Amino acid sequence: MKLLFCGGSHLSNLKKYLSSELLGFESSFLVTGGAYQFWSRDGHRFKTNGTKVSNLFNKPEDFEVDLANYNRIIFVGQLLQPHRCFYGDRPLSKALVREILNPEHFPAWMKSFPSNNINSSTFYESNPWFYNEPLALFPKLSTGKCISLDDPLPRHPAFASVPNHAKRSFLEEVDNFCKRNQILRIPQHPSTISNFYTTLDAYACEDPNDFTHANELYWQITWNELLKALKTHQ
Repeated sequence: MKLLFCGGSHLSNLKKYLSSELLGFESSFLVTGGAYQFWSRDGHRFKTNGTKVSNLFNKPEDFEVDLANYNRIIFVGQLLQPHRCFYGDRPLSKALVREILNPEHFPAWMKSFPSNNINSSTFYESNPWFYNEPLALFPKLSTGKCISLDDPLPRHPAFASVPNHAKRSFLEEVDNFCKRNQILRIPQHPSTISNFYTTLDAYACEDPNDFTHANELYWQITWNELLKALKTHQ
């Protein structure tokens, strides 16, 4: 089975922690996260020719990837991070949450990091937009082939204080987007999630100041869920 993995730092962790497991597949890797957001924010876009995609971030000008060559395209946390939408303990009405998660733009358009405003009360308003083009484009060129692994929920205390209803709505809208676009979504395993919709500390990475990334145990659980999906949806 030929797999194309797409993502940024979470994909790097998957490769690092699960290198031996990945050898069981014919795997390729494409950077569609991390600093991609700034490249996209500055107006850069892919070029397409049928199922072939070129003008890719961090690739030579003549490089192209043909999505038709792969059995599955797997997004490993394709920038679907809820703290791009909600941060801090500001009051959030359900009407405001609906507007932020309006499917006319969410999640194809997201907010880039880092914040240029340290005031968490205006975090969402102060950050520029970028186009999450891989998530918007690849499912159209590879109908029914795409899989999305959820980003691990952030562990930052400022995210823990976001009202739970907003976090649930975020995950529901991600699910709705995936269903509309025939993307098989693999949600974060419930055993790794706290009552505040954060990733449990048991799955934290080694850096105590890193509230975004997860450890090997987390990725092993996620990998097992991916394997189940690949076997079930062949």
